[in-house]
Amino acid sequence: MVTTSQDELNQEVELKLQLLNGMAGESLWKNLYVKNGLMRTPEEKNLRSVYYDTSDHRLLKQGYTLRVRKDNRSHTLTIKKMGNVAGGLHQRAEWNYPSPSEKPSVDVVEDQDLQECLNKILGEQTLEELMITDFRRTQSNWQDEDGNLLEVALDEGFIETKKGKENIREVEMELKRGQTIALLMMGEQLAASMPMIPGNESKFFRGLQMLNIDNEKVASKDKNDFNQLLIKDNSLETVLPSLLQEVFYQVLACYGRLCQQEILGEDVHQIRVSIRQLRSLLLLFKPALTKASYTPLVRKLQSLAKDFEMLREVQVVQYHFHQSPCTGTCGQLEEIINEELSKELQIMNKIIKRGKLTPLLLRLWRMVMTVKVKESYRDQSVSRFTEEKLVVWLKEYHLSHVKLSSMDMKNLHRQRIRVKRIRYAAAWLRPVLPKKVLKNIKTLKEQQELMGELHDIHCEKIKLREWIAQRQSSVDIMYQLGLYEGWQEKQKHNLWEGLLN
Repeated sequence: MVTTSQDELNQEVELKLQLLNGMAGESLWKNLYVKNGLMRTPEEKNLRSVYYDTSDHRLLKQGYTLRVRKDNRSHTLTIKKMGNVAGGLHQRAEWNYPSPSEKPSVDVVEDQDLQECLNKILGEQTLEELMITDFRRTQSNWQDEDGNLLEVALDEGFIETKKGKENIREVEMELKRGQTIALLMMGEQLAASMPMIPGNESKFFRGLQMLNIDNEKVASKDKNDFNQLLIKDNSLETVLPSLLQEVFYQVLACYGRLCQQEILGEDVHQIRVSIRQLRSLLLLFKPALTKASYTPLVRKLQSLAKDFEMLREVQVVQYHFHQSPCTGTCGQLEEIINEELSKELQIMNKIIKRGKLTPLLLRLWRMVMTVKVKESYRDQSVSRFTEEKLVVWLKEYHLSHVKLSSMDMKNLHRQRIRVKRIRYAAAWLRPVLPKKVLKNIKTLKEQQELMGELHDIHCEKIKLREWIAQRQSSVDIMYQLGLYEGWQEKQKHNLWEGLLN
């Protein structure tokens, strides 16, 4: 098999952003940030690529793709190994070799290890056409003041399979020399002036979706390297930057799924959970982080979380209403809840589908990638630091829980935040936590759920009264509200009993 060192020598790092709303791609070259760094006038060329695999998808199952691309009159055979994809950033091994024709042959592969690997995978099977991509590429090289060199390309065309065609309209930036952060800076600048979303899916993967071929090696990010880092003896300097990036990848993954959804669903909740997990970890490790790393990042995360807050809260109101016996008998109240949900869905759809969050997410990504650990904490083991901090958090929680009294919503909210921070941070640190700490944390799950239900009921009462006040109220609607609030009060009483006993 191909060795890790060979993969690194052929590593391809690129950022893909999909154009939205019929935006003219030509405006890419008019962007001042792009224009000021261009090294030559953008050039156009037509690229036709044919992807091949065996009838039983042997290459795909082993994590490889093979294509032959026609560029003007020449042909190039390209082998790619499935790598990491997060937020439109693609990192994978790639090999390119001249090919005499569009007909594929692994005999042209000069790397002997790679050729042997491919022959072993293919066996006696022949390569068959899987899909075609045909597009016009306008590209140029770009360089910044720090010497980072990018190839910037605008691709417009189509993907064709036996099941139909899909359009291609994307900007692709490949790192030729320098730091990955330069790709994110370029992406942020473009997304701020052009409606774009991260292109988590390569042209090849989009073709697989059209063919209804599901392959986890294409769709998922390999976490083996990260899991090897999260061991007890590793230092904060070794673990912390990778840990925070790994959590942020979950935020990006949720955002990518939301961008593809016609109707926003569970991923609205999941992206909020991922943001809170990242904020909880930052708070846990705050003493070890430089102020310049911590403060701006937390503020931006708070801003991002607010964008999703209202929609999720209205979704919870609707969920609880449907759990109540008022469903079907309190039609006017249900209509108001549905109207509010429809309004919030429209707002969030506009925000997401117009790419308005993309610049913020790319900026956050840059900030996460540049997190710095204080010199005095760099060599401290992640297990020691984490255990000490979580033990303190747990003691604070238990002391506060003893003082908690029925109907004390203010202290309940504080206590709820404490337990969420503990559980969200611990969710990513389980491999380095001792069993006694994990056992203690496990008992908090039920309490968190009870406190969450109590908090939701408290907030729902306020929201429902606000919504009714904004409309012309009637005796009927107030009667329906009374019925629903009566049911909620009973739920509230039962929840408090469960929490305090």
